[in-house]
Amino acid sequence: MDYLRGGLQLNLSVAIDFTGSNGTPTHPTSLHYMDPRQPNQYQKAITAVSRILLNYDTDKRIPCYGFGGKPHFPNMNSNIVSHCFPLSGSSS
Repeated sequence: MDYLRGGLQLNLSVAIDFTGSNGTPTHPTSLHYMDPRQPNQYQKAITAVSRILLNYDTDKRIPCYGFGGKPHFPNMNSNIVSHCFPLSGSSS
């Protein structure tokens, strides 16, 4: 809190792991599985952390990125695994 009182500014950002180590997203044991009845482990963790940190975020905007995936952007080769790409749907 002393840092915040002293003028420190925090900006929350989130990154999602798209590597295969989490299992097949369509299988219920995968960390990426989207169950319509309840949030998955990633959603629970991001929500819990964000609820706290967003209170200290100066602009209340949360940039979201992915890593370990093959994004499909017009100016990028979709056969190459990217270690950092925006989840906004735009390559910029």
